[in-house]
Order: sequence, then structure tokens, then C-alpha cells
Amino acid sequence: MASKRILSKTLLATLLLSLGANLYLVFLVVQWQEAWTQQILTTANLERLYRHSGADTSYAALRRQAQALFYQVEPTRKAADPMTAQLDEQALKVDGTVLMFKDGLYQGSRADLPDGLRHWGIEIGD
Repeated sequence: MASKRILSKTLLATLLLSLGANLYLVFLVVQWQEAWTQQILTTANLERLYRHSGADTSYAALRRQAQALFYQVEPTRKAADPMTAQLDEQALKVDGTVLMFKDGLYQGSRADLPDGLRHWGIEIGD
């Protein structure tokens, strides 16, 4: 009788722990989906910006076009990390996404993900 009671309590505890872990994973998935959906929309806006600037992807041209299209534009500095070491210090923040340049020409962008966003135990946001 006592062993059945212990077994049922163990099963209940395992079920509750599993349920809690699954709820946490669903929370993380929703957080990732929201962050990347916003980034995809931002990328579409940036592609529109490039089409309007023609073939000129220089810092000055992209800044001018972003301001003309009423995007929120802010001169900034790129994040200091090994992946961007070869790029110019001068960067451009357009609607929250940092555009990075090398020798004054566009080279890539950095996603504007929420702070503390984690994936496989690695912190992603700034």
C-alpha cells in the first residue's frame, strides 16, 4: 500500500515537472517566433530601402534614403565582437536594426532581438 502511494506521488511529481518544462519550452518558442517575425518584417523594409537607393549601398546613400522613406534613422557604432572586427566602426541604426559597413559600403545587418533571448543555452540579444 505504501509503495503504491510512493509510486503515485513519484508519477505525479514527474508529470508536473514534465508539464512545467513543456510550458517553459512553449514560452521560449513563442518568444523566438515574435522576435524573428519582427526581424523578417524589418528585413523586408531594408530590402525596400535598397531598391530605392539603386546600386548605391554606401553609408550616406542608405542614410539619405532611409530618412526620405521616413524610417527612424540613428548613426551608431557597431557592437564590438569578433564577427564584426573587420567592419567599419561607423554603423547605421534603421528602425532598430544595425546596418554595418566596410570601407563605407553596406556589408550586413544585425538582428534586433530582445535582450536575454537564449537558444540552446547561448544568450542571443545585446
